Amino acid sequence: MSTSHYKKAFTTDSTCQNESVDEFTRIKEHNLSLQENLVRFRAMVENNPAGIVVEDKDRQIILTNQAFCNIFSLPAQPEDLTGSNCSEAAEAVKHLLAEPEEFPRRIDEIISRRKQIIGEVISFADGRIYERDYIPVFTEENATFIGHMWQYREITDKKKDERDLVYQNKLLEALFKNSTDAIIYFDQDHRIIDINDRFKELFGYRLSEIKGMDIDDLHDTGKKGSGNREYTRQMFEGKNVSSEGIRYSKYGNPINLIVKGIPVIIEGDFCGGYAIYTDI
Repeated sequence: MSTSHYKKAFTTDSTCQNESVDEFTRIKEHNLSLQENLVRFRAMVENNPAGIVVEDKDRQIILTNQAFCNIFSLPAQPEDLTGSNCSEAAEAVKHLLAEPEEFPRRIDEIISRRKQIIGEVISFADGRIYERDYIPVFTEENATFIGHMWQYREITDKKKDERDLVYQNKLLEALFKNSTDAIIYFDQDHRIIDINDRFKELFGYRLSEIKGMDIDDLHDTGKKGSGNREYTRQMFEGKNVSSEGIRYSKYGNPINLIVKGIPVIIEGDFCGGYAIYTDI
């Protein structure tokens, strides 16, 4: 065999060997990257204040955290739940829910659809309220389904605040509508937003006639110059104002009144106000 033939053979073997080394290096780096991502994901789950459980496609627990155990009053440590069947677990804890039978039924329905769900509200029998997220897990390479991820966030205080706000709004609305004083509610541009029934009776206007009008222009309609723009200006500066005077109805009839102006200020910003008219 010629020298050139040996050189050619050696070069070919060396090239194949280098390619093998490069491929091995790429695989090793890829595996290291996967391991690093797994460590980061596990740390994120374990330290998350929300309850998280990750299942494989057969609904066996792969990973969960202490927050999840606390939510469902599970006496085991998170690592002890690895391999547990989540269908059986849902049946075991359903008595904690406000609607026990609905809990596992809804889980089965969500899993059968394999569609992401964010912020579904579930209520517990003891009054706690949570938002639940569901994320079906697929591989990046070929979109093969491999499991489920669930997250539970407590929103009990948030829901209580929302209920309190609804109650307060309904209370204010009832006071506004049923007050024995005539009331106008207007925005930050002096424009009329609403009036109560007593205002309609006293002044003769329907809301459709005056909605959007400047409140002082409205009183000038009854009699020119009867709007008190100085009091309006003071109220827009955040002051409560009160005066006794005469305003005129839609038909020009004089009405002796005590007029009060109450500004509505939210987080330091003037958002509008109430003009209250007491017939004397």
